[in-house]
Amino acid sequence: MFTGATGRVFMLLCLMYFIMYIDRVNISVAAPVIQHEMQITNTQLGFTLSALGVCYALLQIVGASRIHRASHAV
Repeated sequence: MFTGATGRVFMLLCLMYFIMYIDRVNISVAAPVIQHEMQITNTQLGFTLSALGVCYALLQIVGASRIHRASHAV
């Protein structure tokens, strides 16, 4: 079904998306344990998870711009 370079790139992107999804789910599952061990309030946990989300979004923008520049260089 997926053959050639296009198929390999597609499968690699699917694998990468799956790994990122698992990473985000794991942090939300571990949040109650982290909150209990660090003795932080719900508000502090919310700020912490929001900071992770903001960093994730900003790095997505940076990564996309680098890929865009690299695609023009080829």
